[in-house]
Amino acid sequence: MRESRTRPVVTVILLAAIAALASGAPAQAAIKHAVYRYTSESKAQKHCPQDEVVYGLRKDGRYYEKGDPRYGHIKNAVYVCRHEADRGGWHTQAH
Repeated sequence: MRESRTRPVVTVILLAAIAALASGAPAQAAIKHAVYRYTSESKAQKHCPQDEVVYGLRKDGRYYEKGDPRYGHIKNAVYVCRHEADRGGWHTQAH
């Protein structure tokens, strides 16, 4: 009896997976990459010494590059590594 109840659920899950693969979207599109956030620029730079540190807002994924007048001056913003921010779906904010 239990097997007959789970069979439709398994079928729906398999069909959804097949539809997702057939849509042509890359498998990585659904993967969110980690963006480590730091309270200081120096801490972020230690985490990614070969990368540029940017300053951004997690809630909307915007970030500012060093030299922007808002860099380091936004309430509740954090320092992050640019490469991680880009992979995590964050984007630069134009002046």
